[in-house]
Amino acid sequence: MIADSEDTGKFANSLNEHLEKFLNGLDRPRILLAGAAGSGKSTLANLVLNREVCRTGSGKPVTRGIIEYS
Repeated sequence: MIADSEDTGKFANSLNEHLEKFLNGLDRPRILLAGAAGSGKSTLANLVLNREVCRTGSGKPVTRGIIEYS
């Protein structure tokens, strides 16, 4: 069965409603940065947040493992 534009519109509206309810229930956004050691994840986080939240350095990786910042 091929969906028509009415079905597609209903699906889009339903998806938007669910997404809005979900986003309204969040106290604050949660962001996960993943990548190889020393690839600049902490630097990117600091740049996006426009402040120094994560320790950074050059050469050897500074942060290791999973670190949660609030």
